[in-house]
Amino acid sequence: AGTSYDIIWTSTNVERVRIKYSTDNGASWTAIDSLNQSPSSIDATEGSYTWIIPSVQSMYCLLMISDAVNTEIVDKSDHFFTISNNSVYGEDEYPMNVEDEIPKTFTAFQNSPNPFNPITTISFAIPEHGNVTLNVYNITGQKVETVVNDYLEPGLHTVTWDGTRYSTGLYFYRLTFNDLSDTKKMLLSK
Repeated sequence: AGTSYDIIWTSTNVERVRIKYSTDNGASWTAIDSLNQSPSSIDATEGSYTWIIPSVQSMYCLLMISDAVNTEIVDKSDHFFTISNNSVYGEDEYPMNVEDEIPKTFTAFQNSPNPFNPITTISFAIPEHGNVTLNVYNITGQKVETVVNDYLEPGLHTVTWDGTRYSTGLYFYRLTFNDLSDTKKMLLSK
Protein backbone atom coordinates (compact mmCIF):
# COMPACT_ATOMS: atom_id res chain seq x y z
CA ALA A 1 0.00 0.00 0.00
CA GLY A 2 1.15 3.55 -0.69
CA THR A 3 -0.02 6.92 -1.96
CA SER A 4 -0.56 5.65 -5.49
CA TYR A 5 -2.16 2.55 -6.96
CA ASP A 6 -1.72 1.01 -10.41
CA ILE A 7 -5.02 0.30 -12.18
CA ILE A 8 -4.47 -2.27 -14.94
CA TRP A 9 -6.86 -3.36 -17.71
CA THR A 10 -6.96 -5.12 -21.04
CA SER A 11 -9.04 -3.68 -23.83
CA THR A 12 -9.90 -4.40 -27.44
CA ASN A 13 -11.25 -1.83 -29.86
CA VAL A 14 -11.26 0.90 -27.22
CA GLU A 15 -9.08 3.97 -27.72
CA ARG A 16 -9.76 5.99 -24.57
CA VAL A 17 -11.19 5.07 -21.18
CA ARG A 18 -12.74 6.92 -18.26
CA ILE A 19 -12.01 5.70 -14.76
CA LYS A 20 -14.28 6.47 -11.82
CA TYR A 21 -14.29 5.39 -8.21
CA SER A 22 -17.03 5.04 -5.62
CA THR A 23 -16.70 5.08 -1.85
CA ASP A 24 -20.35 4.15 -1.20
CA ASN A 25 -20.87 0.82 -2.99
CA GLY A 26 -21.63 2.46 -6.34
CA ALA A 27 -24.33 4.89 -5.19
CA SER A 28 -22.22 7.77 -6.52
CA TRP A 29 -19.11 7.92 -8.71
CA THR A 30 -16.18 10.37 -8.91
CA ALA A 31 -14.06 10.66 -12.05
CA ILE A 32 -10.32 10.14 -11.73
CA ASP A 33 -9.12 13.29 -13.45
CA SER A 34 -5.75 12.55 -14.98
CA LEU A 35 -5.73 15.24 -17.63
CA ASN A 36 -7.22 18.16 -15.67
CA GLN A 37 -10.03 18.11 -18.20
CA SER A 38 -13.70 17.42 -17.75
CA PRO A 39 -14.65 14.78 -18.62
CA SER A 40 -11.26 13.16 -18.37
CA SER A 41 -10.17 10.17 -20.43
CA ILE A 42 -7.04 8.07 -20.63
CA ASP A 43 -5.32 6.41 -23.59
CA ALA A 44 -6.59 2.80 -23.38
CA THR A 45 -3.64 1.37 -25.27
CA GLU A 46 -1.44 2.09 -22.24
CA GLY A 47 -3.29 -0.65 -20.31
CA SER A 48 -2.59 0.93 -16.96
CA TYR A 49 -2.93 4.13 -14.99
CA THR A 50 -1.24 5.22 -11.75
CA TRP A 51 -3.95 6.61 -9.49
CA ILE A 52 -3.07 9.08 -6.76
CA ILE A 53 -5.20 7.87 -3.85
CA PRO A 54 -7.70 10.48 -2.55
CA SER A 55 -7.88 11.53 1.10
CA VAL A 56 -11.03 9.59 1.95
CA GLN A 57 -11.79 6.62 4.20
CA SER A 58 -14.20 3.89 3.20
CA MET A 59 -14.49 0.10 3.31
CA TYR A 60 -17.01 0.11 0.44
CA CYS A 61 -14.96 1.28 -2.56
CA LEU A 62 -15.38 0.18 -6.18
CA LEU A 63 -13.71 1.10 -9.50
CA MET A 64 -15.43 1.52 -12.87
CA ILE A 65 -13.70 1.72 -16.26
CA SER A 66 -15.72 2.70 -19.33
CA ASP A 67 -15.13 3.52 -22.97
CA ALA A 68 -14.83 7.31 -23.26
CA VAL A 69 -16.94 7.30 -26.46
CA ASN A 70 -19.39 4.41 -26.01
CA THR A 71 -20.40 4.55 -22.33
CA GLU A 72 -22.30 1.26 -22.69
CA ILE A 73 -18.90 -0.49 -22.66
CA VAL A 74 -18.22 -0.56 -18.93
CA ASP A 75 -16.66 -2.79 -16.31
CA LYS A 76 -16.90 -2.48 -12.52
CA SER A 77 -14.81 -4.12 -9.84
CA ASP A 78 -16.38 -7.31 -8.48
CA HIS A 79 -15.16 -6.85 -4.91
CA PHE A 80 -14.95 -4.04 -2.41
CA PHE A 81 -11.64 -2.51 -1.51
CA THR A 82 -10.73 -0.13 1.28
CA ILE A 83 -9.19 3.33 1.09
CA SER A 84 -7.59 4.46 4.33
CA ASN A 85 -4.74 6.88 5.03
CA ASN A 86 -4.22 7.45 1.28
CA SER A 87 -3.69 3.72 0.69
CA VAL A 88 -5.67 0.99 -1.06
CA TYR A 89 -6.24 -2.42 0.49
CA GLY A 90 -7.93 -5.48 -1.00
CA GLU A 91 -10.77 -7.35 0.70
CA ASP A 92 -8.52 -9.53 2.85
CA GLU A 93 -5.57 -7.27 3.53
CA TYR A 94 -6.91 -4.20 5.34
CA PRO A 95 -4.96 -3.83 8.61
CA MET A 96 -7.69 -3.14 11.15
CA ASN A 97 -8.85 -4.89 14.26
CA VAL A 98 -12.18 -6.67 14.45
CA GLU A 99 -13.82 -3.85 16.39
CA ASP A 100 -13.01 -1.39 13.58
CA GLU A 101 -14.57 -3.65 10.95
CA ILE A 102 -18.01 -3.43 12.55
CA PRO A 103 -20.01 -0.61 10.96
CA LYS A 104 -21.09 2.15 13.31
CA THR A 105 -24.52 2.62 11.72
CA PHE A 106 -27.17 0.76 9.75
CA THR A 107 -26.65 1.54 6.06
CA ALA A 108 -28.55 0.33 2.99
CA PHE A 109 -26.53 0.89 -0.18
CA GLN A 110 -27.94 1.52 -3.64
CA ASN A 111 -28.11 -1.68 -5.68
CA SER A 112 -25.49 -2.16 -8.37
CA PRO A 113 -25.78 -2.21 -11.29
CA ASN A 114 -28.84 0.00 -11.58
CA PRO A 115 -30.52 -0.23 -14.08
CA PHE A 116 -29.92 -3.99 -14.29
CA ASN A 117 -30.87 -7.04 -16.39
CA PRO A 118 -31.71 -9.40 -14.77
CA ILE A 119 -29.40 -9.66 -11.70
CA THR A 120 -28.39 -6.92 -9.28
CA THR A 121 -26.42 -6.81 -6.04
CA ILE A 122 -27.74 -5.21 -2.86
CA SER A 123 -25.35 -4.49 0.01
CA PHE A 124 -26.03 -3.30 3.52
CA ALA A 125 -24.13 -2.78 6.75
CA ILE A 126 -25.44 -3.48 10.25
CA PRO A 127 -23.70 -2.39 13.49
CA GLU A 128 -24.88 -5.25 15.73
CA HIS A 129 -26.63 -8.63 15.68
CA GLY A 130 -30.24 -8.26 14.64
CA ASN A 131 -33.23 -9.26 12.58
CA VAL A 132 -32.92 -8.26 8.93
CA THR A 133 -35.55 -8.44 6.21
CA LEU A 134 -35.13 -7.38 2.61
CA ASN A 135 -38.33 -7.30 0.59
CA VAL A 136 -38.78 -6.31 -3.06
CA TYR A 137 -41.97 -4.49 -4.14
CA ASN A 138 -43.37 -3.64 -7.57
CA ILE A 139 -44.52 -0.15 -8.60
CA THR A 140 -48.00 -0.75 -7.09
CA GLY A 141 -46.49 -1.57 -3.69
CA GLN A 142 -47.16 -5.30 -3.91
CA LYS A 143 -44.43 -7.44 -2.32
CA VAL A 144 -42.98 -9.67 -5.04
CA GLU A 145 -40.20 -11.40 -3.12
CA THR A 146 -38.49 -11.71 0.26
CA VAL A 147 -34.73 -11.82 -0.39
CA VAL A 148 -33.54 -11.90 3.24
CA ASN A 149 -35.39 -12.79 6.44
CA ASP A 150 -32.76 -13.77 9.01
CA TYR A 151 -30.95 -12.91 12.23
CA LEU A 152 -27.53 -11.64 11.04
CA GLU A 153 -24.17 -10.80 12.58
CA PRO A 154 -22.79 -7.24 12.44
CA GLY A 155 -20.84 -6.30 9.33
CA LEU A 156 -21.21 -5.78 5.60
CA HIS A 157 -23.64 -8.13 3.85
CA THR A 158 -24.23 -8.54 0.12
CA VAL A 159 -27.08 -10.39 -1.59
CA THR A 160 -28.18 -10.72 -5.19
CA TRP A 161 -31.67 -10.37 -6.57
CA ASP A 162 -32.62 -12.10 -9.81
CA GLY A 163 -35.41 -10.32 -11.68
CA THR A 164 -35.71 -12.97 -14.42
CA ARG A 165 -39.29 -13.85 -13.43
CA TYR A 166 -40.43 -10.22 -13.36
CA SER A 167 -41.27 -7.68 -16.04
CA THR A 168 -39.34 -4.56 -16.92
CA GLY A 169 -40.07 -1.69 -14.60
CA LEU A 170 -39.40 0.20 -11.41
CA TYR A 171 -39.09 -1.81 -8.21
CA PHE A 172 -38.41 -0.86 -4.62
CA TYR A 173 -36.47 -2.75 -2.00
CA ARG A 174 -37.09 -2.18 1.67
CA LEU A 175 -34.39 -3.19 4.12
CA THR A 176 -35.43 -3.48 7.76
CA PHE A 177 -32.98 -3.95 10.61
CA ASN A 178 -34.56 -4.30 14.06
CA ASP A 179 -36.73 -1.13 14.24
CA LEU A 180 -34.89 0.79 11.46
CA SER A 181 -35.67 0.66 7.74
CA ASP A 182 -34.66 2.18 4.42
CA THR A 183 -36.27 1.97 0.98
CA LYS A 184 -34.51 2.43 -2.35
CA LYS A 185 -35.55 2.34 -6.03
CA MET A 186 -34.13 0.04 -8.68
CA LEU A 187 -34.89 -0.33 -12.38
CA LEU A 188 -35.17 -3.71 -14.06
CA SER A 189 -34.56 -3.12 -17.79
CA LYS A 190 -34.89 -6.14 -20.07
